[in-house]
Amino acid sequence: MGLQITGSFIDGFENEHSDFYARINHYSIDKHLGNLNITIGHFTNKEEAEDFSPTYQEDWASADGTSMYGWPYSVGGAGVEVPKPFPLTEPETVSIIQYSASYEDQLIDFIDFDDDGVEIISQRTESIELITSSSVDVVKSKINLDLITGSVYEYAYLKLKEFYVDTYGVNNVNDN
Repeated sequence: MGLQITGSFIDGFENEHSDFYARINHYSIDKHLGNLNITIGHFTNKEEAEDFSPTYQEDWASADGTSMYGWPYSVGGAGVEVPKPFPLTEPETVSIIQYSASYEDQLIDFIDFDDDGVEIISQRTESIELITSSSVDVVKSKINLDLITGSVYEYAYLKLKEFYVDTYGVNNVNDN
């Protein structure tokens, strides 16, 4: 499974190309951060990508990766960022307690003694810290690994295809 993409780009070696084939080489789910991570290989065509990914594990050492394009690449002179991890999150509104501090000047009574030892009550101004709290609703990204329904491979390719459609347009990205 992969995507045939038509569109001009410059590879990591400053070579310009008019099209390429994209295939996901690695999938992983980061349960701690709630992300689907992928590593993408970009090749000249589907056949070359298949040569890079042998059918049998024992054949990996003889796999031909010469048709794989180098990263990073750019489109229209601007660097196109490889898709960041795809979030497996959904927004949820939660209440949190928010604290704030302020200072207020207050007159404070204090006891002092004169030279004869007689008690004198005086006042002085002190800044007193006041802590207040309130409940505030905020939107957080709740990790939900169940957003992947069915095959993780199909889900990842759908997300990758959306990325390339946004970059090259719907007519220039085809399943292959």
